[in-house]
Amino acid sequence: MISGILSHIHAHRWLWIAVFSLIAFVAWLIPVEKNTVSHFGDVTAISLMVVGILLILQSQEGYISPTVAAAMAEEEGLAENPA
Repeated sequence: MISGILSHIHAHRWLWIAVFSLIAFVAWLIPVEKNTVSHFGDVTAISLMVVGILLILQSQEGYISPTVAAAMAEEEGLAENPA
């Protein structure tokens, strides 16, 4: 069940970023409008932390480190020309 949830989040990462951003905005807006202190600040902080993690994961999608790319190119060169 957990792997199904994680695969859904992975497949629809931009949607989850938007949802948690909206949750953070609403949780920030409610106490600002009412001039009260409440647990909405905690919800805002946690939502923004989740957004940050999801953005980090999204930015790393498709990234190949130069070191890994060089090693892969070297392996392909050796595979094409077996000595």
